[in-house]
Amino acid sequence: MSEQNESASLRTSSLAIRPSQKSGKKKSETQESTQGSTPRARDWRRDAIGNGPCSLDVLIRWLEKGDNFQSFQHGKKSLKKLQVARQASEWMKHHGCPSERNAESVRGLLRGWREARDWRQATGEGKGKSLMDIAEATGDDAKVEEAEQYVKAKIEKMCPEWDLVNPIVAEKDGGEESLRTGTSCKEDVTLDALLDPRCGSIATAAIEPSGPRESPPWETQESESQEGEGDRVGGEAEGSEEGMIGRGRLDETESNSRVPSVSDKSSGPVTTPPGGVFQKENKGDNLTAWNRGAKRTSGSSAGGIDTVLERMEEQDEIYRKMEKRKLELQEEDMQERQTERHRSAMRERFKATREEAVARLAVEKLPWAVLIREAEERYDQAMAEED
Repeated sequence: MSEQNESASLRTSSLAIRPSQKSGKKKSETQESTQGSTPRARDWRRDAIGNGPCSLDVLIRWLEKGDNFQSFQHGKKSLKKLQVARQASEWMKHHGCPSERNAESVRGLLRGWREARDWRQATGEGKGKSLMDIAEATGDDAKVEEAEQYVKAKIEKMCPEWDLVNPIVAEKDGGEESLRTGTSCKEDVTLDALLDPRCGSIATAAIEPSGPRESPPWETQESESQEGEGDRVGGEAEGSEEGMIGRGRLDETESNSRVPSVSDKSSGPVTTPPGGVFQKENKGDNLTAWNRGAKRTSGSSAGGIDTVLERMEEQDEIYRKMEKRKLELQEEDMQERQTERHRSAMRERFKATREEAVARLAVEKLPWAVLIREAEERYDQAMAEED
């Protein structure tokens, strides 16, 4: 009888250690199976069966359909990005994908492309764009080629599928970011504002700084007065009543608002240099008229600059809102992953403790609640020691 009790106690003690051993065994088996399937699981280009498509071909087909890429990037209505990735995984499973690709693997591939793209376009120290600019500044073709090879190798390391994914995904993403004002904006608001006809003075000053000279105000007034004189003479030649009435109105208007000419306001000699601008000994009146024209021109330029600044502020506000929303989505995604890990750990704990309680129930005549409680305590202790 004592021998039977000793054997039962030994069996019970061995069962008490079983959860950690079983979980450790399961973890090792999972790691071995994962390590054994890692090359096939990571290589999206070489898992085709016969003449069928590879996993990357099937994913590209999904990205090309409708607005799938935009939905994956920013979410779709009530769906989060992780849920859209799950939809992509399910679609690939039912459309000839040779390997099982879960949502996380799909996100990992596109995340690698995004990181490689950002590194290539970044101008910080040691970044792709900065390295290429430094090499090109030297004017040495050998250094430029060396920099290109380094950037290419770095990109392939970050995203092995770059050559196949980038042409499709970059087009769906709105092209190169360096050609856009913001990372999420597909139009250059600043350029549009500069090309706006309402901002013509800014655009002309920026594009044609050495354009034709603007005529001073007094030259414009002289030409207008000459045109009015010609019209008046023409009316007299016709001899009609309308011509006489027109002449009378013009004479009355001229007498009240006509600006005196240079010869009326100064007794000094008036000369015309090769440049075509009137000069005289007393230049005060000419400068006053010129300043009035300059103020009108500067006023229109200021209005155009204000328009550009307002549009730039609106664009910055949109960009800040998008960045805020991006951070919120990242936080939601992180919380969802944590919740999923917690649920997985609870399922594993429930399974292991239940198996231990069932095994002890066949040997020991103890209540089920006691067996479950003791199994959970031993499982938690074993997990704490592993951590």
